[in-house]
Amino acid sequence: MDNLEIFALADTSYHEKDKILKHMKEIDPDSPMPDEENLSFVSLFCRTISANTEKLTFQMRDFPHSMLDIRDLHIWGRLIGAEQLGAPKARRSAVIDMGIPWGSLSVERNMPQMKFYHDFSADVVSFDISYGPCWEPTMAQVNQALNKITRPSVDPSPPLPFWDKSRLLLHGRLTISVQQSRWLYHASLDPYNTTEFMDWTWSNFLLDWTNAKWILHGDLEVYSKTASKYNDCRLLRLPNLRLSIHLEWFCCGDPNDHYSAMPSAPEKLLEYDIKDYDSYKMFRSRSLGISFRFEVGPMEENKEDIPACLFYASTLRWMDKIKMCINRVSRPIKRGPLYRTQFPRKRALSRHIQNVRMMIDFPKFLLCYWASFSKQYGARLESDQITMDVSLASDLKLLDDGLKRRPAVVWNVQKFKSHLNNAFVQLCCTNPLPERKKERSQAPGTMTSGAMKSSFLLSVDKVSYEREAKPSTTEFYTESTTDSEEPVQKVKVFNLKASWTPSNRIVAFSLYDGYLKSQMLKTNLLSDTLKGFKVEANQTPKKNSRLPHSDFVGDNRAIVGSPFSPQLRSQTGPVYNLLQQLIKEAGSVAVHEELSGKLIDVESLQGIGACNTNDVVCIDWDVELYNSQVMLMGCETSGYVIASAAKASLLSRSHHPLWSDGQLKTKNTLVGSVECMQYYATVDSGSDASTPNVRWLSKENVEDSSELQWDDDVSLAGMTGSGSCVGGVVSYAASSGSEDSCIQLQRIIARCGCQFFCAWYGEVKDEPLQEIPIPPSEVEMDMMKRQEGADAFTLLHHDLKICTNSLQYETILDIVNNLLLYVDPKKKDLTEKLQDMRFKRHLSSVEDQRTPISLQQDSLRKSVSTVRALERELYMGQRRLDEIQEKKDQVPQNLLESLQEEIQMLQDSLEKTKDEMNCLNEDLAIMVSCYKESLLQVLSQRLSSKAEKSEITVRIIDLYFQHAEWRMTEADGQIGIADLVLSKFLYTNLRTADINREKNDSGSQQRLTDSGSHHFELGWFKVTNLLPNSIYTDVLVPQEPKDGVFTDRGVALRVLCQFASPVGGISVKRHFEVNVAPLTIQLTTRFYTTVMSFFFPGKPVDSDEEFDSDSSSSGASHSRLKEERKEKKKSNIRGSKLLQSSHNDIDKMKERAAKNNLFVYIKIPEVPLRVSYKSENEKLIPNIHDFHLVLPLLEYHNQTWMWHDLAMAIKSDCKKVIVRQVVKHKLHIKSRSLLPDVFLSDLEEDKSSDLAARDALKAQVLFGAGAALQSGAVLQNSESEEKPLKKKSLIGKHYK
Repeated sequence: MDNLEIFALADTSYHEKDKILKHMKEIDPDSPMPDEENLSFVSLFCRTISANTEKLTFQMRDFPHSMLDIRDLHIWGRLIGAEQLGAPKARRSAVIDMGIPWGSLSVERNMPQMKFYHDFSADVVSFDISYGPCWEPTMAQVNQALNKITRPSVDPSPPLPFWDKSRLLLHGRLTISVQQSRWLYHASLDPYNTTEFMDWTWSNFLLDWTNAKWILHGDLEVYSKTASKYNDCRLLRLPNLRLSIHLEWFCCGDPNDHYSAMPSAPEKLLEYDIKDYDSYKMFRSRSLGISFRFEVGPMEENKEDIPACLFYASTLRWMDKIKMCINRVSRPIKRGPLYRTQFPRKRALSRHIQNVRMMIDFPKFLLCYWASFSKQYGARLESDQITMDVSLASDLKLLDDGLKRRPAVVWNVQKFKSHLNNAFVQLCCTNPLPERKKERSQAPGTMTSGAMKSSFLLSVDKVSYEREAKPSTTEFYTESTTDSEEPVQKVKVFNLKASWTPSNRIVAFSLYDGYLKSQMLKTNLLSDTLKGFKVEANQTPKKNSRLPHSDFVGDNRAIVGSPFSPQLRSQTGPVYNLLQQLIKEAGSVAVHEELSGKLIDVESLQGIGACNTNDVVCIDWDVELYNSQVMLMGCETSGYVIASAAKASLLSRSHHPLWSDGQLKTKNTLVGSVECMQYYATVDSGSDASTPNVRWLSKENVEDSSELQWDDDVSLAGMTGSGSCVGGVVSYAASSGSEDSCIQLQRIIARCGCQFFCAWYGEVKDEPLQEIPIPPSEVEMDMMKRQEGADAFTLLHHDLKICTNSLQYETILDIVNNLLLYVDPKKKDLTEKLQDMRFKRHLSSVEDQRTPISLQQDSLRKSVSTVRALERELYMGQRRLDEIQEKKDQVPQNLLESLQEEIQMLQDSLEKTKDEMNCLNEDLAIMVSCYKESLLQVLSQRLSSKAEKSEITVRIIDLYFQHAEWRMTEADGQIGIADLVLSKFLYTNLRTADINREKNDSGSQQRLTDSGSHHFELGWFKVTNLLPNSIYTDVLVPQEPKDGVFTDRGVALRVLCQFASPVGGISVKRHFEVNVAPLTIQLTTRFYTTVMSFFFPGKPVDSDEEFDSDSSSSGASHSRLKEERKEKKKSNIRGSKLLQSSHNDIDKMKERAAKNNLFVYIKIPEVPLRVSYKSENEKLIPNIHDFHLVLPLLEYHNQTWMWHDLAMAIKSDCKKVIVRQVVKHKLHIKSRSLLPDVFLSDLEEDKSSDLAARDALKAQVLFGAGAALQSGAVLQNSESEEKPLKKKSLIGKHYK
């Protein structure tokens, strides 16, 4: 301390007991003071204190930073010291040996300590504190030294912790005004750390400390101190912050009644009371509750100075170090019998806290995130008002891992409420984005500010979030929860507006790619990267040791597998072996599915069935979105699409665990629905989606018209406009005010709704369960064929009405291809590298792969250490440069230039090393992935010899549309071209996995394979021609039998494709089948040209020339393909003999594998057609009317083809049969084998005419020529009336 001055002043106004007690009540009004008659003191004084010091420092030896550093301190106020006279039991007798001749004397001592009542105010210029977990061992040793100085109390009660002792001895108020206060929290475990800190800085700081209440006011800023270019990064700024901290002590009595807390002398207690006696039982706190309230006042002087938060990707990783330091458990220092310090461990304050409540109220808030210091890609969140109320409760959890541990502290959320108003999110970048086609360089919502561009991503008017305490898991076989029960978490979003554009996609993918790289780097740097699998010759699948009650499960399985079990007796013998053989062969048999079938039962779909079970534990999430809009825009078109929904809900539920394939799995479901969903698109191509021209839909256009109130504006718009039907146009004038700049949005999809159901299963966590369901036996599992335990997703879309013109169709196609289904080129490169590595893996053994991985990992670690060293050198160089620039006049110019060149060289070297580190990281991740795949293959091969291999379904996806109508219109969006109607659309995707089960063992190993099936069904479809003056209206429609059975039960189109895991990179299609109902095709050249112009605008369409060119070149192309296949086979034979591990050979293998498919079985049944065609030029293509045609039955076995080869083969085989049918039709040759059942009536009539001719011949022989002439005349009249109506030529003219 420097220049310390202390003044103590006494006055008659607080010199007597009554006057001092009056001041004590003013200073400590919360404590209940006893009556003055019963309150006596041994010592009692009151003084006015004033102290000044220029410097006050507390520093431990050899540590670079001071623990406490105070500059220019001035403190003043009242101080009262009072030692209360204890009760009779609070007075001990002390024996004093006076020596000879006086002997020993007994003196009565007062045991209560002196208490201090204060009312101080202080002014400080600078107040700095430095502390961290790296100093805790030193402080523990200091406390042990202090225990040797201070004498412990003779009271047999347990000693009070420091927080209760401070409540007992200190009372009053402390007010401190500080110009600048800093708290340096060490972010390192090194006590001599000088660079890694978290700096909490208060400016214009004011502290008011009263009884169990702290109020802090000022400007708070949080900085990250690190030895890199991210040094002094301001993480958080809260201007004009008012932080209130309230402490709630949970005691058996009144926590403020410190007058009744009296120690006890041991000689005045009974022997049986000393063991568990506690003098401070009523005053000692059992736990503590803390409440934080953050309030930011209005910014009147500077409205732009709002609460802000800034993060970089590196600072987030740096905060992981902070988390590690906070969670670190300090090691004991000189404790135990060796050091003769066996006193009990003091309880930490963090474990004494029972509940914490935090409340936040900010008028505005700004959050920025950047991927790097160069600020190439980032995100920005800004909101008007944010409020938050969080309540947490702690619980002690016993650890049962075989070691003696103290209970772990687990924090649970009791309540969480948050509200966010008028928030919007922007994606920012400084790199120039790739220019769009058609002279478009800016995305919607883009605004340029210097070199930085920010694009609009998301905005909401209001978001509310509520969370309550999650109920405890009940027993398994109880009644499920109902829909009326409250969910754990509720989210409501109002007026959501989102934009997904190419610029947003680039920035979002870049941010996500950076996150994936950092996580990949963490994984690759682990020492146990190659220890994930252990392959041994006698390795067996491990049992699930995590589950409690494992003895019960094991006993149950032992009983089932015992020799006296009826299950085992039923699974032995020749009958059982024959049954197992049939089951194994069932997977290799190709089954043909007919089109006749039952109606699709929607409730039987996998996702719906899994979500509607009665085993719900609790409802986790309930998310509701009101009046939501999402704008989508592609890369090649100038228009955009807006998807809106009046209400969208999402419900997440947790279910009881269940048994699946011998494993206990958790179950979670997700049920969602979208109501009043609509799609709007721009009408013309001239609409520019720049910032001022993008207009969102109004509330009336988004909400359901049935829920809107009937007023004059709504009723007038409904009567004069197009209403809510499909094809309606909504016009918005642009902000420029010109008449030309008007945006027209057309409703391309009318109001509709959809539902989706999702169920997924996972592993049971280590947390013990109250009850485990009894696992089913193997017989029961075989009898239950339902795929319980397989992840499922089901999407239901009931009625869908679509209306688009050609430009809107092109816009939608551009959005789907270039925006939604976009694949990052970097990801494509990584996929290619992975394919190359997989091919190289086939050329080397598993053990040979370990050494390159270890070397690659060592190189990666060296690169990471080099990057850290270069960052530190760059930081030190920048510090030297800053110091030199401050003394620029005293430093030579050449020294400054040389230092700048050195810093530039370090920056270049750092960027180069980072690029090398990223390349090494990606290559190492690919190598580790391939290595683990090799281990799995080796393990599966070893287990296959002694285990039963089976295939189970792991994922099922169902997409179902009840009814869909699509109207294609002209450019104006009103005049129709064609209508497409689809009914009962169902698509199912199944993914399977291989399961290896060992005999007499409960364990099993699952390996996910790229195998499954695609199943597509279409109940009915129809294409209608809407062009005026068209001879044909129904262009394409399934033929309907006379009894009408097909429309009720049949399927018009079914496609089945079963695929297996690739072999050598070649896709394997085990079964491919296409079933099509009889069709009626009625087409005109005009309709064909119009539709082709709709789908391919701007391209010339000449149907006749294309028809001729295709027909003339089909034979040559097919023969050329055969020659290419022969050459490929020869090259494959030669390549297999001379295969080497060079890069060119791997590329050839990869190209061949990517192009070819192995088709094990293909079947396309025959399809009867009724074709009519009206040509504009009858000389080139003759007119066809009601021509009967049958596409033949096609079957192929074990063919290695490309998809183009398959199409050419089908085309060639169909062409031969069609030509033969046309020739027979021209020659009037009827064949039963070529005609379907629906056309056999014509043959029956031909038979009747032949019989009539034979009867006429018989009449001529028997009755003469007259009878023959009469019968012949009748026959001729009948032929003249019926034949022209039944027989028609290929060119559409009747022949006589």
